[in-house]
Amino acid sequence: MAELDEKSKQISRLFVDNLITARRNKGLTQRQVAAKLGISASTIGCIEARVGFPRFSLFFRLCSLYEVEPKALFDGRIQQVTEDEC
Repeated sequence: MAELDEKSKQISRLFVDNLITARRNKGLTQRQVAAKLGISASTIGCIEARVGFPRFSLFFRLCSLYEVEPKALFDGRIQQVTEDEC
């Protein structure tokens, strides 16, 4: 059971790290994301602070906004884009 809990924590950390990287790769702040999706900035802040997880509907809207496949947020690490790559 403890092994499963640790694996869940690892996946959760990876997911949030990838969400943050994807947002930054788009050059967006939490407030800008919230405005584009019609939600509160605190919702994005809570997700990125690992306080909560997005509902499925929000999850897919974030993927669309960030232009990432849903699987990419759980499968490996999303690479940060540098200014030279933009």
